[in-house]
Amino acid sequence: MTIEPSNRRLPFCKITDGEIILNKIGKIINDKWKWIFKQYNHIRMDKYVIIPDHFHAIIRILPDSQGNVWAGPAPPAHLDKRKRYSLSQIIGAFKTKSSISIHKVGYMNYKWK
Repeated sequence: MTIEPSNRRLPFCKITDGEIILNKIGKIINDKWKWIFKQYNHIRMDKYVIIPDHFHAIIRILPDSQGNVWAGPAPPAHLDKRKRYSLSQIIGAFKTKSSISIHKVGYMNYKWK
């Protein structure tokens, strides 16, 4: 997936000699991206890269106890005893948590698309 801010004028990092150097916003995004994988036990982190004006990521969604993988709306409760969240709910949590932290460091108008 690709996740972008609504305003691409606030970069996440700079690239110097082929190396990505995260700024405050980029470090927050990196921290909150790792945070979601501690919160939701039915997903696994795969590769991701933060670049100056957006980032790319792959999330692996693990099957439920019946072998189903749910990427859309949350599955019916009777299909799995554990609470499972849809991909859109997980990304929404990431955007909310990272936005709150970005606002706290002074970028009050920061928003995700």
